[in-house]
Amino acid sequence: MDLSKFRPGRAVKVLLDEIDPNFDFIKPWVLAQLLAWIALDQRAGTRKKMKRRSRNAKNAGHHVLMTLLDREVRQKSSSNERFRALIALFMETGGFAACQRLTSARSILNKIKAARSDVGYVYQIVDYLCRFSLDRAHVSKHLFEFKKSDVEAYFSIESAKAFVDHQHETGYKISAISKRWEKYKSAAAYIYAFHDLAPLPIKSTSDDVVDWLICASADRSLMAGIFGRAAFAADILAKKARNVRQQDFEGVPRVSPQLRPFSKQELDGIISTARDFPIA
Repeated sequence: MDLSKFRPGRAVKVLLDEIDPNFDFIKPWVLAQLLAWIALDQRAGTRKKMKRRSRNAKNAGHHVLMTLLDREVRQKSSSNERFRALIALFMETGGFAACQRLTSARSILNKIKAARSDVGYVYQIVDYLCRFSLDRAHVSKHLFEFKKSDVEAYFSIESAKAFVDHQHETGYKISAISKRWEKYKSAAAYIYAFHDLAPLPIKSTSDDVVDWLICASADRSLMAGIFGRAAFAADILAKKARNVRQQDFEGVPRVSPQLRPFSKQELDGIISTARDFPIA
């Protein structure tokens, strides 16, 4: 396995698998990469191009390895198997030479914080589609009352964008929300699944962040729930969008999220804003 290259699908597998305690440092390293990739390495464009864009993911991962190495040295455990495996991974992913090219950990965290607003719109678009999919009978009944028979016309990415804009009164034109969607849509299923995870401690020290990553990544039940929801969302997105990363979740048990039905006000909003749009 070439660990010098970041792959979201491989990160999913690592975070769901059991790992020998001597190699458990791989999990927080991978989780840091995945979160940085989701928030910072997305670009509008083809999926082929996106595969080559993981600089922030690698930087975030290297910061985690540096912190873990520092802890091992301070604990004077340089002779054990864990330290040898950790230093081997550190060297394989760039070693000390890579440290010279790193942006600061604080800079990465601040950029992740700044991306929250844009990522939030992507979450809301996916949430609309998931709610629509599970609440189809309720929506269909409401549409029928308004003599709207083509339910599929309201079950689309573009209808979701219009609904989000209408519900939150963003003041954006649909084109502005579309730019955010185009930028992050490759990671949309991940964004949806990670939304309810306790946020990274942005204002804390690097040690605090690494402790958070260790705690979150070690909880296999938590990771199973997150990636189960991501897989569920990816299945729905694949019906309405191109280049959905469904293969990242191959073999992952789907977990249906707890979703509330649309309210009467929201259903009226769907009808007033949605149109028949092409596939996104």
